[in-house]
Amino acid sequence: MSYKTKVRYITVAVAAALSLSVMSTANAASVNINNASFESGFSHWSDTDPSAISGDAHSGKKSAKITGSHGMFQQKVTVQRNQNYELTAYIQGDGEVGVIVNGHHYAGTSSSHHDYKKVTVPFNSGSANNITVFGAYHNDEGRFDDFSITEVSTSTAPQHSTQQPSQQKTTPSSQHAHHNTHSQQQQLLLIQSAMDDGSNDGHSPKNTIDGDTSGDSRWSSEGVGKSITYDLGQQEQVQKVAIKWFKGDSRSSYFHIDTSTDNHHWTPVLEGGMSSGDNSGYENVDVDDSNARYVRITGEGNSDSSEWNSIVETKIYGVETHAVSAPQQHVDNSIAASLLTPANTIKQASHNHVQQTHQSQPAQHASHSVAAGNAQYPSDLMGNYKQWKITFPTGAEQKQLYHVTNEYFHVNDQGNGIVFKAPIRHNNGTTPNTHNIRSELRERTVDGSSDIFWTTEGTHVVYSKQAITHLPIVKNELVATQIHGDKTAGIDDAMVMRLEGQHLFLSFNGGKLHHDVTIENNYKLGTEQEVIFKVVDGKHYVYYSEDGNLQQAYENGNADKYLVKDGANDYVMNRSYKDAYFKIGNYTQSNAKSEGDYTDNPKDYGEVVVYDFWASHE
Repeated sequence: MSYKTKVRYITVAVAAALSLSVMSTANAASVNINNASFESGFSHWSDTDPSAISGDAHSGKKSAKITGSHGMFQQKVTVQRNQNYELTAYIQGDGEVGVIVNGHHYAGTSSSHHDYKKVTVPFNSGSANNITVFGAYHNDEGRFDDFSITEVSTSTAPQHSTQQPSQQKTTPSSQHAHHNTHSQQQQLLLIQSAMDDGSNDGHSPKNTIDGDTSGDSRWSSEGVGKSITYDLGQQEQVQKVAIKWFKGDSRSSYFHIDTSTDNHHWTPVLEGGMSSGDNSGYENVDVDDSNARYVRITGEGNSDSSEWNSIVETKIYGVETHAVSAPQQHVDNSIAASLLTPANTIKQASHNHVQQTHQSQPAQHASHSVAAGNAQYPSDLMGNYKQWKITFPTGAEQKQLYHVTNEYFHVNDQGNGIVFKAPIRHNNGTTPNTHNIRSELRERTVDGSSDIFWTTEGTHVVYSKQAITHLPIVKNELVATQIHGDKTAGIDDAMVMRLEGQHLFLSFNGGKLHHDVTIENNYKLGTEQEVIFKVVDGKHYVYYSEDGNLQQAYENGNADKYLVKDGANDYVMNRSYKDAYFKIGNYTQSNAKSEGDYTDNPKDYGEVVVYDFWASHE
């Protein structure tokens, strides 16, 4: 793309009643969906309660009904590779329908409380021969009927985009953008993580890749030159960016886009960008083709004469340069990568000695390892196993931990660490107020007689020596170590250490209490880490190290060099609350719906190995 100016890219977003009149479906082949109208109940469909069969149908005598937030149904179907398709279905009430293609969701929603409403979702199959068709809960009860998938003529339908141009512009630049073709197949690229410099207003970068297209789930940062950076996890050929702007139908946003292979040296691929100002959906922006791992969007204010830069969702399209069967996570190159293990586990038995190569805190990194042990049960490695209880990925809670061991909670091969594993399966359970799964300890009183709750007055410390060893395939996010607070006061996950891809950071109830604070941007799975959370009269301090010396330095009173700082302060948050407690282990930030086709895959799980931990209160 050689012509660069402020171009208005006019698009129409995927919506519940998207008609897509530019797509020709005449004489198009149909994909076989078994029992597409539910006349045989849920035969051929896998359903999750609360779900039922209803007698109120669009056609025939039956339909599917979803009545609660966890309800859904899905079916795998066979498609042709690299083919454009339309999914259509009918919804009465509220609901979401869509497809999952190589872990990517394409969906449409409806809110029609009287008559059935047709919902159309366009998608491209990419490299997939099998996809998942689904219907799910969306805001309120809904009925679903008459699913179909039809091939769409490639002569009139753009490749691999869920947005369609509503009109062709007559400027040279927009003609170039519309007609630009590529010799290789373009597809949606997997974004591993999103980050900024921490100066957002509490609407964090991760909101732009969470699939939530509501205005409350956005990134916002004030100031010309404020940027958001996306990490693809590895180098890909980037060709197009689709952006859903906040207030996109009432103001234009000004921006430019750069790409990089190393997050340090940047190449401009779009200069003088400007959104349409009359589109609430995604707007496609064609950029100069580039091989890149990082994509940075830099804001230059908006037409409201303010300097706010706000993005609701971002998608990046291009050509995958690594031929794999599933989204690949970046791991240490010394670990052999199998095509069947896109999120590689670093086995402690063979990789207990981990080379430290991170760049964010070079003075604190050194090669080290935990000595082998002879523990048989997790309780053998716990100073006081009565002081903790555990919640498993099934949703079950276990209060008595003496000699308890199972696939979710066991000792590693070297007998020196507790493995907290959370496999993502269709029959996972969960705890109230979350859809995600965990294998995680929750603090109790010293004698184990009851759950403990403390206030932020006084001094409260938790220490953990651990390694995050595996992330889910699609939504590769995990929390390891957290302080939970009074949910009724809006505290909830008061402070957690969270890994998204390779971005390790502190989160404060999802940005509601304080902006995210980055620990490092290049965490490698299996790296042993020490972390201390310390609360002193409301001030929250965090110490972090990967050199193995943090606990000794803390006990000697000279651990200040390990402090994670937010600006000039030694503490990262100053806030008082009650009903607090520590949690240790693995809170995997994904579930069966997020993982789609990879659910039940034996390689789809989150895992943390904990070698030592303790908590104290004064």
